[in-house]
Amino acid sequence: MNYPVRGNDYGKALSAAKIGLCFLTKLALETSTSRSIEIPACGTLLLAERTDEHLELFEEGKEAEFFDGKTELCEKIEYYLQHSDERERIAAAGRKRCQTSNYSNQGRLSSILNQVASLGLR
Repeated sequence: MNYPVRGNDYGKALSAAKIGLCFLTKLALETSTSRSIEIPACGTLLLAERTDEHLELFEEGKEAEFFDGKTELCEKIEYYLQHSDERERIAAAGRKRCQTSNYSNQGRLSSILNQVASLGLR
């Protein structure tokens, strides 16, 4: 059966996964999404499409992993499923980055409001 996972079950599902895949919507020109933060915040390895924004959020190979295209995606999935120690080390570093950089919803909103305020807009 295929159904959406919501509420507390969403966090439980992310936490139980070995790898969390993050695909971006091309029509909306996304460069990150809420999943970009939610996956590593749950202690799961983030494997996301490589964008400048993702690379600003997490250090590649140390706090998250990124891919360009299906071949690299499949290679990294296979690699990290076979190298659990490395996968878990990167996942833990990604979680720590979320905490130390205050990537919570409140922290992100505060950062956005500070940027808007610095523009002197009223």
